[in-house]
Amino acid sequence: MTFINDFVEGFKVEAEDWYQPGIIYLNIAYIKPGGAISRPEWEKAFLLRISPDALRDWIHTIVSVLCILPERRDTDGRLIVTELQADAE
Repeated sequence: MTFINDFVEGFKVEAEDWYQPGIIYLNIAYIKPGGAISRPEWEKAFLLRISPDALRDWIHTIVSVLCILPERRDTDGRLIVTELQADAE
C-alpha cells in the first residue's frame, strides 16, 4: 500500500509497505526543474524500519538526510534495511 506519493523538500518521494512486516520502501527521486517526472536526474531507494506514523511526522527531515546518503546495499546489490528511530523529547 502506497501511503506517501508527493514532493517533499523538492524531491519526488514515494513510500509504501514492503512485503516484510514493519519495513517501508522509500524512493527519493530528483527531478530537474522543467524535467519530466518519469525521467528523474537520479533516484535512491531505501528500506526503512520505522512506523508509518513516524515517517509521516518526520518525512522532511528523513528525506533531507537520506538524499545526501548513498543507498545501503549488500554485496549482491540488494537493499539493506536502515533502522530509523524517531524519538520525541
